[in-house]
Amino acid sequence: MAKKRRRKYRVKPRFFIIIAVLLIAMILFVKLVISVVGGLMEKESTPSVTPNNLVIAIDSGHDSQADKGAVAPGGINEFMLNDAVCKALKEELLNRGYTVIETRKLGSSEQKSLNERVRILNESWPDLLISIHHNANEDASVKGFTIIYNDKKTDAYDGQYVKYNSGVYKMIKEENGRLFYQDGTKEKSFDLEKNASKFQIFDLTSVGLVAESKAVADNLYASMSTLEFVKPLSEKKENTVINQNLQILRQAHVVGVMVECGFMTNEAELEQLNNADNQKATAKAIADGIDAYFKAKEKI
Repeated sequence: MAKKRRRKYRVKPRFFIIIAVLLIAMILFVKLVISVVGGLMEKESTPSVTPNNLVIAIDSGHDSQADKGAVAPGGINEFMLNDAVCKALKEELLNRGYTVIETRKLGSSEQKSLNERVRILNESWPDLLISIHHNANEDASVKGFTIIYNDKKTDAYDGQYVKYNSGVYKMIKEENGRLFYQDGTKEKSFDLEKNASKFQIFDLTSVGLVAESKAVADNLYASMSTLEFVKPLSEKKENTVINQNLQILRQAHVVGVMVECGFMTNEAELEQLNNADNQKATAKAIADGIDAYFKAKEKI
C-alpha cells in the first residue's frame, strides 16, 4: 500500500509583510498614545503663560564686592538675601508672562553704582521698578517689612514722548504731517500717516510717576500683608508704606518702589527671611501685588 505523502505548507513572503506592517502600526499607535497622554499631563502641570508686553526691572540692592549692605549676626550679608528674593521674583514674573531686566546681574560679582543703575533704567524704559532690600536697626526688637516710594521725583524728564521702532524718544513737534523726535544727539522724523499704527505718544510727568508709584506700594502692601512669617512694620499702613527720598527712585523716570523685606538685625525675623521657602513666598506676594496694580490699569 502506497504511503500517503504529507503535504508541505510553505509560508508565502506576503505573510511576513503583513505581520511586519501590523507590528509597525501597533508601535506607532502606542507612541501616539504616549505622546498624547504626555502632552495632556504637561498641559495640566504647566501654567498657561501669555506674554503681556510689560517689562519689570528688578534691582537687587548692594553687591558682593565693595557694598555688601547690612551685616546680620552670623555674618549674613544683605546682598545675599536681596539676590535670593530677586531670583525667586524673576522666576515668578517670567512664569506670569512679564519681561524682566536686572540692574545688576543676579548671583554675580558684578558691581553697579546707583548712577549706573539709574542709567540702565532710564535707557531701558521699563514699566515698573522693584528694588529689593533688607533692613537693619540698632534696636534688635524692630521687625517687619516696609515699602518705600519717593514723592521727590525729578521733573527733568517731564514732557511728551513717542514709542516708535521698539524705542522711546523725546518728542519735539508735529509739523507738515511729520513727527519730529530726539534720538540721542540727532533730530529725526517720520511720516504720521504712513506710520499711523506704529507709534504711540504719551505724557511723562514727575507728578504722574509719584502717583503711580504710590499705587504700586499700596498694592504690594495688600498682598504682602497676607504673609505669615513677616508682618508690616506698623499696625498703621501709613507707617509701613512710607515716602523716602532715595536716589534710585528719585532719578529714574519710571514708576517704582523699594521693598525692605524685613529686619536682618532681628534674630527671629532673620531666621525667617533666610528661609528659601519664605523667600519664594515673598516673591509671590510681590508678584501678586504687581498683577493687582496692572489689572487695575487694565494692562493684563
